[in-house]
Amino acid sequence: MSIAPGGVRSSISCTTTFAMRTAVGDLTRIILSALEARHLKSAARLADFLLPIRPRQQLAEGLELRHGRVAVSDPDAFLQTPLNLLRLFEEALRTRSLLHPDAMRLVAGNLERVDDSLRRDPAANRIFLDTLLNHGNPERALRRMNEVGLLGAFLPDFGRIVAMMQFNMYHHYTVDEHTIQCIASLAELERRRTCRRSAGGVADHRRRGQPAGPLCGVAVP
Repeated sequence: MSIAPGGVRSSISCTTTFAMRTAVGDLTRIILSALEARHLKSAARLADFLLPIRPRQQLAEGLELRHGRVAVSDPDAFLQTPLNLLRLFEEALRTRSLLHPDAMRLVAGNLERVDDSLRRDPAANRIFLDTLLNHGNPERALRRMNEVGLLGAFLPDFGRIVAMMQFNMYHHYTVDEHTIQCIASLAELERRRTCRRSAGGVADHRRRGQPAGPLCGVAVP
């Protein structure tokens, strides 16, 4: 089926416009998070006196909890190791904590540090796979990574589908959003299956050569 040149230009224009709207929305969320964090500072000081002390989550080196959000202790030291850009999101997901807006701005402003050497780094790929597979549903982490541009920088093929529209009745979301929702749905299905199956069931799946669940999510992007 051929597409008229005007249709191609219209499709590109719509995709570009949607990408700009998405960027504005992502920036707005970061700004609102920053305003919220500033507003909560005084409340946090009061809560320190009124509420019982809760055990602090142990974070990776160079990260700290600031007003309940994962923050970067020393930005200069943090950026010396590009792996930290990925580790930040894994730690937030692992500890079930929100990201501090300063940390998100730091990542968004240093995406040039994500190069081919980092993409080929086994440690970087391990962190990314751990984010996908080992800390529950990875949807929140993937969304935040996509918002700041890290997901598309680390996975160039994913970067090419960000804000891409599909003009038919079957697709209500952009391709990147659809992909993240698919991964989230697979993670939820795996969580439910894990609750039901026994150790014998796992062995039976592997004996028949079927994937053991989370690996399906890796194939989606």
